[in-house]
Amino acid sequence: MKMGCWRGREGLLLLVLILAAATAEPAPEARPRLELLGAHPIEGLKLPLHEPALKRSLTIQSTTAAPVTALKVVVSPLRDSTGQLWEAQWDLGGKGQDTPVSVAAYGSVALEVRAELPATGTYVGDIFLLYGEGESPASVPFIVTRGPKLLSVMVKELLPVEATAEPIGTSKATLRFAVEETSGQDVLLEPPVVVGLSRISRAAVKFQAPVQVTVPEPLTLKGGAARELQLELSGLAGAGEYQGKLLLKSEGAQAVEREVRLFLREPWWVAFLFITVGVGLSLFLRWVVQGLQPRLELQQSVLLLRQDLAQEAQAWEPFEPLEHQVLTAVLSEADRLNTRIATGATKQPQALANLAVLKSKRELLPVWVEIRRYVRGVRPVQLQAPHLDRLSVAERRLLDAQAKAEELDQSREELGKTPLEVVQSVREELKKSLDALETEVKKHRDTPLGRKLDTEVVPHLETARRHLAVNEFPQAFEAYEQARRAYLKLLVEQLNSQLPVDAPLGFSKEAWEELRRRVLAELEAARTPNANLEAAFEAYTRAQRLFLSEAARALIDGIPSLQQRVEASTEISKEAKAASKERLEALKPRLQEVALHAQDGRVVEAAAAYEEIRRTLQKELDDVKVRSIFKPLQVNGPGLAALVPALSEGSSSARLGVLARPLDLQSVTRWRWSLALAVSGFLSLVVGLLGVLALWAGDQTWGGFSAYATAFLWGLGLHQATFTTFAGLAEALVGKKASP
Repeated sequence: MKMGCWRGREGLLLLVLILAAATAEPAPEARPRLELLGAHPIEGLKLPLHEPALKRSLTIQSTTAAPVTALKVVVSPLRDSTGQLWEAQWDLGGKGQDTPVSVAAYGSVALEVRAELPATGTYVGDIFLLYGEGESPASVPFIVTRGPKLLSVMVKELLPVEATAEPIGTSKATLRFAVEETSGQDVLLEPPVVVGLSRISRAAVKFQAPVQVTVPEPLTLKGGAARELQLELSGLAGAGEYQGKLLLKSEGAQAVEREVRLFLREPWWVAFLFITVGVGLSLFLRWVVQGLQPRLELQQSVLLLRQDLAQEAQAWEPFEPLEHQVLTAVLSEADRLNTRIATGATKQPQALANLAVLKSKRELLPVWVEIRRYVRGVRPVQLQAPHLDRLSVAERRLLDAQAKAEELDQSREELGKTPLEVVQSVREELKKSLDALETEVKKHRDTPLGRKLDTEVVPHLETARRHLAVNEFPQAFEAYEQARRAYLKLLVEQLNSQLPVDAPLGFSKEAWEELRRRVLAELEAARTPNANLEAAFEAYTRAQRLFLSEAARALIDGIPSLQQRVEASTEISKEAKAASKERLEALKPRLQEVALHAQDGRVVEAAAAYEEIRRTLQKELDDVKVRSIFKPLQVNGPGLAALVPALSEGSSSARLGVLARPLDLQSVTRWRWSLALAVSGFLSLVVGLLGVLALWAGDQTWGGFSAYATAFLWGLGLHQATFTTFAGLAEALVGKKASP
C-alpha cells in the first residue's frame, strides 16, 4: 500500500519538471555577446596618441557560442576639453561603416577607426555595437589621449660612469653618450639635462643628491645622423653610487628619458694613506710595547747599578791613576749601555746579557781594588809578581767591553784566594831571602868586608829569623830590610873605594873623570838615608853596570898596550912572549861579553866574569914579569839580583794591548734606524698594496668615513700579522742565536 503511494508521488514530480522545462526561457549562453578587446568594462577603451592622425585597428570579439548575423558599429564624434566635436570615420570588417557584417561564434571582426585630432589633450566619445533583434546597443566609452609626438632620437652608449671623487670638497663627473635621429628628419634638440639625481646608500636607500649640470648649447641633429655629447656634472657630494634620469627634449615632442648611473670613488692613494697611518700607529704601539717599556726598565736597572757603584766608590778615595781609570771605564760602560738601550741600538736579549756582565763587573771591581792595594803593600816587592798577573787579568776583563760574566765571576773567585796565598808566599820568600843574604855574607867572611858584615848585617838577619819563626811577618820583614840597607851601605862604600883619582889602564883622564863623576852620582843616590831601599839598590846597580861596562871596554882598549909591554920585556923568551900575547888577545871576546852583560842588566854574570878576567890578567902579567898598572876591581854583588828583583816594566795598562776602537754610536744608530725604516717601509708597502687591492680595487664607490676607518684598521691589524709572519719566518730560517 505504501509502495504504491510513493510511486504515485514520484510520477507527479516528474510531470511538473517536464512542464517547467518546456515553459522556461533560453539559457544566457545561447544569446550572442560581443566585446571590444582592450576595453575596460567600466572605463572603456583608452588609447594614447602622439600625432594628429588617429588610425587604430581594433578587434571585436564574440564571447558566446551564438553567432551574430548582422553587426553594425557607430563611432560618435570625439569631444575635446573645449567641447568641440571631431568627426571620426571607421571601417568594419573592410566593408565600410554602413554595411553590417556577421560574426561567427567565438569569432572576431576588425574595426578600423580614423580621426584627425590636431591639438593635444583628451578626446572622449563612444563606440556603439548594434547586433541582435530586440537587443540594446552595447556602448563602449572611447577615450583618446593626444600627447606630443615622440622624439625621433635614440640614445646610445649611455654606460654607467666611473669617476674619481675628491677627498675634500665636492666632486665632478663627465657623462658621455651618443644620440641618433631615427625618422630621417632634422630635429632641434634642447640642451640635455639630468633630473632626479639621487644617492644610493649601501642599504639601498635613496637620498636626494645636489648636482650642477653644465648645460651645452642647443643643437640641430640632422636626419639619420648621430652625434656624441657629454655633460659635466659638478657639486656631487663625494664618493658613492648616484642614479638619475637623462632628458632629451624638443619642442612639440615628448621627451626621451634614459636612466643614468654614476659611480664615484676616491683615489687609491687616499686608501693607501689611511692604511699607512694604521701601519704607523701599529709601529708606534709595537715600539711602545716591545721597545720602549722594556727599554725603560733596562735603563732603570743600568742607572741604579751605576749610581750604587758611584756611591760605593766614594769610600775608596784617594784613587791611584789605574784604579781611577778602571772605575771610569766601568762607569762609562754603564753609560754606553744606557745610551745603546735608549737609542734601540741594542736588542733586549743582548741588553740583558750586557747588564749581567755589568753586574759581574760591579761585583768584581771592589774586590779588585781591595786586593790590588793589599798586594801592592806586600814586601819584599818581588812577592807581588805572582799576584800581579792575576790582578792584570781581572783588570783586563774589567776594561774589556766583550768580557763574559763567567770570566768576571772566575776572576772574583780567584782574587778572593789571594790574601791567604800572599801570607804563604811572604813566609816562603822571606825565608829564601834571608838564606840568600846569609849566604852572601858568609862568602865575604874572609875578606876585609867580612868583619863589617858580621857587625852590621848579621845581627839584623838573626832578629829577622827569630820573628819569622813565630810568624811575626812585619817585624821579620823590618829586620830584613835593615839588614839589606846595611849591606847596601857596605857595597856602596866598597865600590866608592875602588874609584881612584888617577885614570886606570885604558882610560884617558877626561873619560875617567866623566865615568867617575857618573858612578859617584849613582852611589850618592843609593846612600841617601831617606831613599827608598828598592830605588837605592837600583841606583847601586846602575853604578855597577856603568862601571863594569866601561871598565871592560877600557881593558879591551888597554890590551894592545899590555901586549907591547910583554914584547918589550927582557926577562922571558920569545916563545913565552908569543904565548902571553895570544892569551891576552883571547881575553878581548870575554871582555866584550862582560860589557854586553852589564848593558843588558845582568850585573851578577858580568861581575863574576869580570872578576875572573881580572885574576887571569893579573896572573898573566905576574908570569911575564910585567908590573901591572891595573888596580884590582872587587865586585861584591852576586846576590844582588835575588835581593832586588827587577819589576815588570811598564804599567798594567800597557800590558793590556791596544783596546778596540770605540764604536761610532751615531753611525751605528743611523744604520740601525735606516734598516728598521727600510723593513717597515717594505712591510708598509706590502700591506698598503694588499689593502688597496682588497678594499679599493673591488669597490666602485670607495670613500667616506667608514672606508677611511676600514683602511686604517686594515693597516693597524694586518701590519702586526705581517710583521709577526716575517719574524717567525726569519727565526725559522736563521734560528735564534744567543747574545754575545
